[in-house]
Amino acid sequence: MREFSHLHEKYVNKNYLKYLRLAETDMLQHYDVRPVEMQVILFAYDYEFFTATHIAESLFASSKKFRERTLQPMMKKGLIHVVHRRFNVNTESEADMYFVEEAKQIYKHRYGLTPKARHLAQRFYRKLEGEESIKISRG
Repeated sequence: MREFSHLHEKYVNKNYLKYLRLAETDMLQHYDVRPVEMQVILFAYDYEFFTATHIAESLFASSKKFRERTLQPMMKKGLIHVVHRRFNVNTESEADMYFVEEAKQIYKHRYGLTPKARHLAQRFYRKLEGEESIKISRG
């Protein structure tokens, strides 16, 4: 007796989230990231930059706790870096020009994912999509 039988392809368009838990376990076992850090990386993957407040609110976390428990450790691990510093708006670049008015009021640090973090996100997606093998050690 078979233990399972796959549906025909025409009934299932995409099912790679089936491997979500396995891919996450693989990433957590082989890279120095915690589950919340992996969530931040995946959430911010399509951002050029972001504020800590935006990420904290989006992930339903306290802004202060997020900065202390997640953002700072991720910066120490080289997963997040400062893109624009508070009160240090350089008007030479086009991107900074957008923040000149805001800097006169309440300007916040803008952070971005480092290439190391982007690489982790890419590996995670390759594992989900079956392009890279999932390796989990038991125990």
